[in-house]
Amino acid sequence: MSLIVFGIINVRAQNIFPATGSAGIGTTTPDASSLLEVKSTTKGVLISRMTKAQRDAIATPATGLLIFQTNSTPGFYYFNGTAWAAISSKGANTTLSNLVSPTAINQSLLPGFGLLDIGSETQPWGSGYFSSRIGIGTTVSGTHSPLQFGNTVANRKLVLWETANNDHQFYGFGINGSTLRYQVDAVASDHVFFAGNSTSASVELMRIKGNGFVGIGSSAPSCKLDIGSYTNNFDTYLGIKTTGGSVHKAGIKLRHFNDNYGFDIISDETVNGFFIKHHFNDAVGVNVLFIDANNNVGIGTTTNATGYKLSVAGKIICTELKVQLQPFPDYVFDKNYKLLSLKDVENHINTYSRLPGMPAASEIEKKGMSVGQMEGKLVEKVEELTLYIIQQQKQIEAMQQMMEKLQQQVSDKK
Repeated sequence: MSLIVFGIINVRAQNIFPATGSAGIGTTTPDASSLLEVKSTTKGVLISRMTKAQRDAIATPATGLLIFQTNSTPGFYYFNGTAWAAISSKGANTTLSNLVSPTAINQSLLPGFGLLDIGSETQPWGSGYFSSRIGIGTTVSGTHSPLQFGNTVANRKLVLWETANNDHQFYGFGINGSTLRYQVDAVASDHVFFAGNSTSASVELMRIKGNGFVGIGSSAPSCKLDIGSYTNNFDTYLGIKTTGGSVHKAGIKLRHFNDNYGFDIISDETVNGFFIKHHFNDAVGVNVLFIDANNNVGIGTTTNATGYKLSVAGKIICTELKVQLQPFPDYVFDKNYKLLSLKDVENHINTYSRLPGMPAASEIEKKGMSVGQMEGKLVEKVEELTLYIIQQQKQIEAMQQMMEKLQQQVSDKK
């Protein structure tokens, strides 16, 4: 026997189950747009609960089938026609296809498995704007920088260009120990600093070659520090400065092998002088050249003689020495010059053991001698000797004439 029921409407308390239209549980006036409305302020709708294994055992699940999974990442899951998909607790839409401009996302975007992809190489984001701060590997607040990385030590903290996926062949920055790494990918690559000088061009300020050569005003440095170039049309200086107060020094230390070998070029404010020091297996060094506050120069000494522009502690050899002497002793040939007689010269020599006007040997040995003054004295004596020779020649010629007259007289008497 079969029982066929048509158009039965069962109304019990707050429920309604019409043969057609909307059914209601907890309400007799369900919303016309719903097939079933459940209404309560004290109870909810309980969806079928099961384990993941039980869920996966459902044969041929209908698209849209909803269950609550009790293990292996518990939560609501629905069958999307191909696989079971979790319903995000925050209602996330991974494609954000339902957003229209302007749209605000006022929720945290949390990755489900340690990775959050925002865009891809084939589907890139056009542009973005962040009004506050971004933390990568760290949590940021109002006191942090606009872009802050986590406090981790790594050669690769920020990569601008990658030649190969390793910690060395890239352009970028890193932190290594107490070192800020400024990285290029190879020794053939350069670090270059620029400054813009127009809307379409920049000027190179400094270049660090991959081999360690540094150029300031030079794009092709040929040594560890190369300043300027042959095409510069302006003065080029190397400035090394320090504070005043007669307590500091400034200079350049040139070393080879170790700190005990090389040269120092020093501006020494403690003595108001300039030094060149030589180190040969000697950390202290020996003064090679010294210029004092009066611009007097000492070679091999730091005690410059008073009144002299050059003091040398040692011998000097040169191919030419020019002394500008004033006055030069041509005054000897003046008609009013008083030339001592040879007898007076002889008496002076016998008394003082030196020529008249020449310094004593003891004085030269004690005080030294002025080359210019001594040269003048020697020329003076040579000129006096010339005058003596001229006098002797006149006497010889007079005697020669006298002898010729005597010979003539003798011949005449014969």
